[in-house]
Amino acid sequence: SNDSLVFDFMGRWPQAEPRVRSSMIDTLLKRESTTRSLLDYAATRSEILPTFSPVQVASLSTHHDTEIRKIAATLFETTVSTDRLRTLESFKPALDLNGASAAGQAIFEARCSICHKIGPLGYSVGPDLASLSDKSAESLMIGILDPNRVLEAKYALYTVTTKNRELAAGIIADQSSTSIRLLNAGGVEQTISRTQIQTLEGGTRSLMPEGLELGIDHQGMADLLAFLGDSSQTHLVPVDSDGSYGLTARAATVSGASAFYNPANASVDAISDNDTIQWTVGTLKAGYYDIFSDAALAMDYSGRPFKLTVNGQFVTGVISYTRGTDRYRKRKFGNLQVDEDLEQAVITLEHQLDGPHLSLKELRLIPVQ
Repeated sequence: SNDSLVFDFMGRWPQAEPRVRSSMIDTLLKRESTTRSLLDYAATRSEILPTFSPVQVASLSTHHDTEIRKIAATLFETTVSTDRLRTLESFKPALDLNGASAAGQAIFEARCSICHKIGPLGYSVGPDLASLSDKSAESLMIGILDPNRVLEAKYALYTVTTKNRELAAGIIADQSSTSIRLLNAGGVEQTISRTQIQTLEGGTRSLMPEGLELGIDHQGMADLLAFLGDSSQTHLVPVDSDGSYGLTARAATVSGASAFYNPANASVDAISDNDTIQWTVGTLKAGYYDIFSDAALAMDYSGRPFKLTVNGQFVTGVISYTRGTDRYRKRKFGNLQVDEDLEQAVITLEHQLDGPHLSLKELRLIPVQ
């Protein structure tokens, strides 16, 4: 039954990582029946509610099912105005405030990065915000508050109902005579055979739901607009005054099944052999670098199972066994030779250890004189 499916998921909840928990919620939201059961369960377990992402909350608040909308509005205390002009008018005072880009980055990561990518942050599902030709504060705010005003066909939301009554949604990333491939928030892809499709609906509304402004005040909007406005320059890893590069956890893009950013430690935790940690450096100068890690690892091993890739070229390295994933140590990782100045460098960390996960605060590239 739907209720038993929900209870089975929640039974595994305490041991699940944050990224896995979000995927668990997404799975239950694929069917209206399990959506209702999940919301009924969440009504009795308030500690679950903060785990719903802003995108999930906004989608529930604009759900086509009236009863689900009402339940979501009660649970999350949200109301989404159907009059987007009124909403825009209510946020106009934000345009006269001075925004703090650093504070805006935190809002971007929480609310926008699930579909948009800026520098090393987020996923490339929706438009590239850093490359927008019109980045005026007013234009950006209109895009946030009224995403359906100017709808590009390639970012239109489609919903598929399969013959076994499962729901799938996303933009159409690719299609053929035999299947379609949907791309949804978080870069989640799903390929569906046309023989399994019962209905395919949509194409009139944006993948970005209305209501992402819920819970943001005027200052928060000003901060977000400041971050988006200067995003083409300020969100690449810069060179420090001593010529070194700090590849911090906060600046990393995290992809994979288990790894996630832990703000309490300013670290990327639970990095498994299926995960990738990536940074984008603005300009990487030619030279020879020592690489140091600030990391924790609860596993002893032999060899050099860690791989750092820089624009397609890679070096292997080591991270010290620290007897626990909360015992951080700064140690030598390896060396890197950069033969010529790189206008932009994409740096990726992976490993092949099968066992306890890695926690990482920083990799630092220090030039050797």
